[in-house]
Amino acid sequence: MRISNVHRGMGLLCAAAAMGICLPLAASAATLEVTHSPGAEQYDSVNAALAVATDNDVIEIIDNSAAFVEAVVVDGTTLSKNNLTLRGQAGLDPKPVIQGPSSPESTTWDLGMTMVFSYGGANVDNLQVANIRFEANGAGTCVDARFWNGATFDNCELIGGVFNSVRSQVASTLNNCYLEGGYNIVEHFFGGPLALNNCTVRGGSSGAMLLHSGTLNVDSCYIAGEAGCAINCDNNADWGDVYLNLSNSVITDFSSSANNLIPIQASHNNPFHMTIDNCDLIGGEGDASNTNTGAAIIFMRDFDSVTITDTIFFNISSVAYAVVDNHVGTLNEDYNFYSKAPNNLADQGFAMGAHSVDDRDGANPLYVDPLNLDFRLLATSPAATLNSTGTPGFAGSQGVEEVVDTDGDGLADSVETDTGVYVSVSDTGTDPNDADSDDDTYNDGAEVAAGTDPNDPLSYPGGGEGLPVAGLLGLSVLAGVMAAAAARRIRS
Repeated sequence: MRISNVHRGMGLLCAAAAMGICLPLAASAATLEVTHSPGAEQYDSVNAALAVATDNDVIEIIDNSAAFVEAVVVDGTTLSKNNLTLRGQAGLDPKPVIQGPSSPESTTWDLGMTMVFSYGGANVDNLQVANIRFEANGAGTCVDARFWNGATFDNCELIGGVFNSVRSQVASTLNNCYLEGGYNIVEHFFGGPLALNNCTVRGGSSGAMLLHSGTLNVDSCYIAGEAGCAINCDNNADWGDVYLNLSNSVITDFSSSANNLIPIQASHNNPFHMTIDNCDLIGGEGDASNTNTGAAIIFMRDFDSVTITDTIFFNISSVAYAVVDNHVGTLNEDYNFYSKAPNNLADQGFAMGAHSVDDRDGANPLYVDPLNLDFRLLATSPAATLNSTGTPGFAGSQGVEEVVDTDGDGLADSVETDTGVYVSVSDTGTDPNDADSDDDTYNDGAEVAAGTDPNDPLSYPGGGEGLPVAGLLGLSVLAGVMAAAAARRIRS
């Protein structure tokens, strides 16, 4: 049974009443249920539950029939709320929704915003939030986590209004979350680190993510800016060093009209440090027909150090890097892949650190279906064996398609569409059960690699006689090896 709020956590056991000695009992955490039709010991709003909650309690929303329209405030002033959990009940589909009110805040800092989920007058440590959709109403900030030290959001949706989805300046973590919003989706400054793991961040007319200062760690995420840039590091206020660490992620931008779309822009006064490892920096969400894309990274001011390894640059219009005026800093590169535009560093004034001769220019990395945001690499990608360890492998943050090659011709069954018409490397028109669809003695995979039509017996490599299909056993074995390697590396 739930301990009463008056004596919770400090119930007294008089072990030796005659001596007047009383010992405190250990606190007992409570689970407080929130529903639109509350019964006994249930609450009709999140704020009502928060008013009585204290350390280690769990607030569980068990109702997804309608949104809870309220500005939820977590305030540890009256009752400490460290290690508090706020969650939607497991299995509810769709997730419970907390929606911000339409009336804006009146405080100077937040003037004109409508908060959905924010801090109160005292810091709260280790807040845990899971399985909830937060929605801003109008010009709002969805989650204001500036003073929740160690807050963690799991499997949440954070939908911002005109302003932000998340503001943070302390150590916070978002896992498996979806975020979208207006001006900036994620805004981080001063402290951190702020960590995003396996999240999707999409939108933001001034950058999907805005990093003023502090540390931002992004791993296994999809970050897409609506216009301007995906990640904007802007430190004009001289707020401190900036640390941006990107790994295993797609960083891109999308717009049909904005000019010079770029994945990353760095504009700052204090030292800027960036590491990019095993990422894809892509202009225009991979739409090669979008001519508005710009450089992959723009440095607007001096930077301290930038290290980029095992990264693919795709669909950028002119150069991999560009700067305004002359800026100093050390750029370290190793085993990167440049597509559509060459890597142009010589005239940028960088102090070059480690720079591998294994960088490659010009070729299409061959994503599975970039127009539908499938940025896994085809097994035939020229980015194969591009690996900073010097061992065979694949570059690309999303891994490689799982290969099934029934006829052993080096083409995955998924691209052999059996239409008899060659369209592209992802729609070859060939028969997945016949290694030589046009019976011209040339393996279908060999013809695709050579640029000839595998469905036309009059089109074949070199214009001469080819090897019999039976003689291409080696290619079949190679395809099997490639398939096995790809399967080992595919990401779940």
